[in-house]
Parts: sequence; C-alpha cells; structure tokens
Amino acid sequence: MAINSNIPDSMRNKPCPCGSELKAKHCHADPIKLQVCSQIAKLYMMKLIVEERKKRGLEPYLFTCKKCGKGTDQPRKSEIAGNVLLCPDKNCNGTVKQNEKPKEEKKEDSQENSIILKG
Repeated sequence: MAINSNIPDSMRNKPCPCGSELKAKHCHADPIKLQVCSQIAKLYMMKLIVEERKKRGLEPYLFTCKKCGKGTDQPRKSEIAGNVLLCPDKNCNGTVKQNEKPKEEKKEDSQENSIILKG
C-alpha cells in the first residue's frame, strides 16, 4: 500500500529534512502527521506574531470582542449576516471590533537652522 506524499521514495528512509530525527516516512511523508505539524507551526507562528506586536507597542490582536474582551486574529463570520464578525468563542457570540492602528506621529526636525559666523 503506497502512501501519497510529496517526498520521493528514495528519501522515505532518510532523516526528515525538518530536523525531527525521524525517518521521513514516519514524519512529513505521513499525511496526518504533516497536517498536525502544519497546525502546530501555524499556532506557534501566531504566538510569535502576538509577541512581536507587543514588543513594538501595537495591539497584540487585530480584533477584540466587544462582549468578553478576548483578542483574536481570526474572528468567525456570522452565518446570518456574512459581513458581521463574531468572537471565535462559540459560547460568547459577541461581535468583534477591529483594533485601530496607532497613528504615526509626525517627526519634526528638532534642529533649528542656524548660521555659523566665522570671524
């Protein structure tokens, strides 16, 4: 029984290129494990993005629920009104608002034009 994967047969018994120290056939060649790995990588990347936003003084999430106050980057779409975004927590069902981007302050040149006189 052949497994459909994007890894050639010659690579199946070699270590997986992802660095897991497993054979490729037991790691990224397995479609179920590949899907789980992709989901974990996506969650980890979202966590890194939130941390980076906090470091830069930005809102950690793009949306905030008006009812429960939870932040999210992936709100649900309302099944009734497609343009209404809902809290991802199905127990809440509150609507979300998009967080405002901070306004850029104009940097004024603090140096005044001065004339140097040589005597």
